[in-house]
Amino acid sequence: MNLLAFETATERMSLALEFNGRVWVEETGNEVRHSKILLPVIEKLLADAGTTFSDLDGLVVGTGPGSFTSLRIGLAVAQGLSLAHQVPIYPVSSLLNVAASCQTSRQALVVMDARMGEVYTQRFECVESSHQPSGQWQPISDPAVVVPEEVSLPKEHAQLAVVGSGLIAHEAILTKALRRDGVAWDPAAMPSAVRALGLRGPGVEPWALQPNYVRNNVTH
Repeated sequence: MNLLAFETATERMSLALEFNGRVWVEETGNEVRHSKILLPVIEKLLADAGTTFSDLDGLVVGTGPGSFTSLRIGLAVAQGLSLAHQVPIYPVSSLLNVAASCQTSRQALVVMDARMGEVYTQRFECVESSHQPSGQWQPISDPAVVVPEEVSLPKEHAQLAVVGSGLIAHEAILTKALRRDGVAWDPAAMPSAVRALGLRGPGVEPWALQPNYVRNNVTH
Protein backbone atom coordinates (compact mmCIF):
# COMPACT_ATOMS: atom_id res chain seq x y z
CA MET A 1 0.00 0.00 0.00
CA ASN A 2 1.04 3.59 -0.62
CA LEU A 3 0.49 5.41 2.66
CA LEU A 4 1.14 8.87 4.06
CA ALA A 5 1.56 9.03 7.84
CA PHE A 6 1.89 11.98 10.18
CA GLU A 7 2.07 12.41 13.94
CA THR A 8 1.46 15.87 15.41
CA ALA A 9 0.57 15.13 19.05
CA THR A 10 3.82 16.55 20.44
CA GLU A 11 6.26 19.34 19.70
CA ARG A 12 8.02 17.00 17.26
CA MET A 13 6.11 16.72 13.99
CA SER A 14 6.86 13.38 12.32
CA LEU A 15 5.89 12.41 8.76
CA ALA A 16 6.53 9.33 6.63
CA LEU A 17 5.55 8.32 3.12
CA GLU A 18 5.53 4.65 2.13
CA PHE A 19 5.47 4.42 -1.66
CA ASN A 20 6.26 1.45 -3.87
CA GLY A 21 8.08 -0.34 -1.06
CA ARG A 22 10.28 2.61 -0.06
CA VAL A 23 9.87 5.02 2.87
CA TRP A 24 10.60 8.77 2.96
CA VAL A 25 10.76 10.54 6.34
CA GLU A 26 10.62 14.16 7.52
CA GLU A 27 10.68 15.36 11.14
CA THR A 28 10.74 18.77 12.78
CA GLY A 29 10.65 19.91 16.39
CA ASN A 30 8.94 23.31 16.29
CA GLU A 31 5.33 22.83 17.43
CA VAL A 32 4.44 26.50 16.99
CA ARG A 33 4.84 26.11 13.24
CA HIS A 34 2.86 22.86 12.79
CA SER A 35 0.00 24.76 11.18
CA LYS A 36 2.32 26.51 8.74
CA ILE A 37 4.54 23.64 7.66
CA LEU A 38 2.50 20.42 7.77
CA LEU A 39 1.07 20.72 4.26
CA PRO A 40 4.31 22.03 2.68
CA VAL A 41 6.26 19.14 4.23
CA ILE A 42 3.67 16.65 2.94
CA GLU A 43 4.05 18.13 -0.54
CA LYS A 44 7.85 17.86 -0.23
CA LEU A 45 7.62 14.18 0.70
CA LEU A 46 5.40 13.47 -2.31
CA ALA A 47 7.75 15.39 -4.59
CA ASP A 48 10.80 13.57 -3.22
CA ALA A 49 9.11 10.25 -3.98
CA GLY A 50 8.00 11.40 -7.42
CA THR A 51 4.34 10.84 -6.68
CA THR A 52 1.09 12.72 -5.98
CA PHE A 53 -1.94 12.49 -3.71
CA SER A 54 -3.75 10.49 -6.41
CA ASP A 55 -1.36 7.56 -5.84
CA LEU A 56 -2.13 7.25 -2.12
CA ASP A 57 -4.16 4.34 -0.75
CA GLY A 58 -4.66 5.86 2.70
CA LEU A 59 -3.57 8.19 5.49
CA VAL A 60 -2.19 7.14 8.88
CA VAL A 61 -2.60 9.74 11.63
CA GLY A 62 -1.74 9.93 15.33
CA THR A 63 -4.80 10.63 17.48
CA GLY A 64 -3.12 11.62 20.73
CA PRO A 65 -3.30 12.30 23.53
CA GLY A 66 -1.14 15.37 23.19
CA SER A 67 -1.23 19.09 22.57
CA PHE A 68 -4.75 20.24 21.73
CA THR A 69 -3.67 22.65 19.01
CA SER A 70 -1.22 20.38 17.20
CA LEU A 71 -3.56 17.38 17.41
CA ARG A 72 -6.39 19.43 15.95
CA ILE A 73 -4.15 20.54 13.08
CA GLY A 74 -3.10 16.99 12.24
CA LEU A 75 -6.59 15.56 12.32
CA ALA A 76 -8.08 18.44 10.35
CA VAL A 77 -5.47 17.98 7.61
CA ALA A 78 -6.12 14.23 7.55
CA GLN A 79 -9.87 14.77 7.23
CA GLY A 80 -9.43 17.33 4.46
CA LEU A 81 -7.06 15.12 2.45
CA SER A 82 -9.28 12.09 2.96
CA LEU A 83 -12.33 13.91 1.64
CA ALA A 84 -10.47 15.51 -1.25
CA HIS A 85 -8.78 12.32 -2.46
CA GLN A 86 -11.30 9.68 -1.33
CA VAL A 87 -8.90 7.59 0.77
CA PRO A 88 -9.45 6.05 4.22
CA ILE A 89 -7.80 7.23 7.43
CA TYR A 90 -6.03 4.79 9.74
CA PRO A 91 -5.92 6.23 13.30
CA VAL A 92 -3.11 5.24 15.67
CA SER A 93 -2.89 6.03 19.39
CA SER A 94 0.12 8.22 20.09
CA LEU A 95 0.74 6.39 23.38
CA LEU A 96 0.67 3.01 21.61
CA ASN A 97 3.15 4.46 19.14
CA VAL A 98 5.57 5.30 21.95
CA ALA A 99 5.12 1.86 23.56
CA ALA A 100 6.02 0.20 20.27
CA SER A 101 9.44 1.87 20.39
CA CYS A 102 10.43 -0.71 23.02
CA GLN A 103 12.37 -3.30 21.05
CA THR A 104 13.53 -5.68 23.77
CA SER A 105 10.81 -5.41 26.43
CA ARG A 106 7.49 -7.21 26.72
CA GLN A 107 5.75 -4.52 28.79
CA ALA A 108 5.77 -0.75 28.48
CA LEU A 109 4.72 2.01 30.84
CA VAL A 110 4.33 5.15 28.73
CA VAL A 111 4.66 8.48 30.55
CA MET A 112 4.35 11.52 28.27
CA ASP A 113 4.50 15.15 29.33
CA ALA A 114 0.96 16.60 29.40
CA ARG A 115 2.00 20.06 30.64
CA MET A 116 -0.02 21.77 33.40
CA GLY A 117 2.03 19.69 35.89
CA GLU A 118 0.59 16.40 34.62
CA VAL A 119 1.50 13.38 32.48
CA TYR A 120 -0.36 11.11 30.09
CA THR A 121 0.20 7.50 31.03
CA GLN A 122 -0.86 4.05 29.87
CA ARG A 123 0.45 0.47 30.14
CA PHE A 124 0.93 -1.91 27.22
CA GLU A 125 2.14 -5.46 26.66
CA CYS A 126 3.59 -7.15 23.60
CA VAL A 127 1.64 -10.30 22.73
CA GLU A 128 2.85 -12.90 20.26
CA SER A 129 0.45 -14.53 17.83
CA SER A 130 0.61 -16.97 14.91
CA HIS A 131 0.03 -14.03 12.56
CA GLN A 132 2.70 -11.83 14.15
CA PRO A 133 5.34 -13.89 15.99
CA SER A 134 7.44 -10.78 16.67
CA GLY A 135 4.59 -9.53 18.87
CA GLN A 136 1.82 -6.97 18.79
CA TRP A 137 1.50 -4.18 21.34
CA GLN A 138 -1.85 -4.05 23.14
CA PRO A 139 -3.13 -1.79 25.95
CA ILE A 140 -3.57 -3.31 29.39
CA SER A 141 -4.88 -0.12 31.01
CA ASP A 142 -6.86 2.90 29.90
CA PRO A 143 -5.06 6.13 29.04
CA ALA A 144 -5.07 8.61 31.91
CA VAL A 145 -3.83 12.06 32.75
CA VAL A 146 -2.46 12.32 36.30
CA VAL A 147 0.04 14.23 38.39
CA PRO A 148 3.49 12.56 38.35
CA GLU A 149 3.16 11.47 41.98
CA GLU A 150 0.34 9.13 40.97
CA VAL A 151 2.43 7.11 38.52
CA SER A 152 3.78 3.84 39.91
CA LEU A 153 5.33 0.61 38.72
CA PRO A 154 3.07 -2.40 38.27
CA LYS A 155 3.58 -5.25 40.74
CA GLU A 156 5.07 -7.41 38.02
CA HIS A 157 7.67 -5.41 36.15
CA ALA A 158 9.93 -8.02 34.62
CA GLN A 159 10.83 -7.07 31.04
CA LEU A 160 9.28 -3.64 31.58
CA ALA A 161 10.32 -0.45 29.82
CA VAL A 162 9.37 2.99 31.12
CA VAL A 163 9.34 5.45 28.23
CA GLY A 164 8.30 8.95 27.26
CA SER A 165 8.95 12.66 27.59
CA GLY A 166 7.35 12.84 31.03
CA LEU A 167 10.52 11.27 32.42
CA ILE A 168 12.36 14.44 31.44
CA ALA A 169 9.67 16.94 32.42
CA HIS A 170 9.31 15.40 35.90
CA GLU A 171 12.69 13.73 36.23
CA ALA A 172 13.21 13.84 39.99
CA ILE A 173 9.75 12.52 40.94
CA LEU A 174 9.57 9.79 38.32
CA THR A 175 13.14 8.60 38.71
CA LYS A 176 12.51 7.99 42.39
CA ALA A 177 9.18 6.26 41.76
CA LEU A 178 9.95 4.21 38.68
CA ARG A 179 13.66 3.61 38.13
CA ARG A 180 14.67 0.15 39.27
CA ASP A 181 17.31 -2.41 38.33
CA GLY A 182 16.09 -4.42 35.36
CA VAL A 183 13.61 -1.77 34.20
CA ALA A 184 14.53 -0.27 30.82
CA TRP A 185 14.42 3.53 30.70
CA ASP A 186 13.97 5.76 27.64
CA PRO A 187 12.96 9.40 28.21
CA ALA A 188 13.67 10.23 24.56
CA ALA A 189 10.91 7.99 23.13
CA MET A 190 8.46 9.99 21.01
CA PRO A 191 5.68 9.10 18.55
CA SER A 192 7.02 8.27 15.09
CA ALA A 193 5.21 8.39 11.74
CA VAL A 194 7.33 5.49 10.45
CA ARG A 195 6.29 3.39 13.43
CA ALA A 196 2.65 4.39 12.90
CA LEU A 197 2.71 2.78 9.44
CA GLY A 198 3.06 -0.63 11.06
CA LEU A 199 0.58 0.02 13.88
CA ARG A 200 -2.45 0.97 11.80
CA GLY A 201 -5.72 -0.83 12.41
CA PRO A 202 -8.97 -0.63 10.44
CA GLY A 203 -9.56 2.46 8.33
CA VAL A 204 -12.30 4.98 9.14
CA GLU A 205 -14.23 7.61 7.24
CA PRO A 206 -13.09 11.22 7.83
CA TRP A 207 -16.20 12.10 9.86
CA ALA A 208 -15.42 9.22 12.27
CA LEU A 209 -11.87 10.40 13.08
CA GLN A 210 -11.69 11.62 16.67
CA PRO A 211 -8.83 12.97 18.80
CA ASN A 212 -8.08 11.33 22.13
CA TYR A 213 -7.60 14.31 24.44
CA VAL A 214 -7.99 12.24 27.67
CA ARG A 215 -8.38 15.41 29.75
CA ASN A 216 -11.37 17.73 29.61
CA ASN A 217 -9.33 20.89 30.19
CA VAL A 218 -7.02 20.85 27.20
CA THR A 219 -3.68 22.61 26.92
CA HIS A 220 -2.23 24.15 23.81
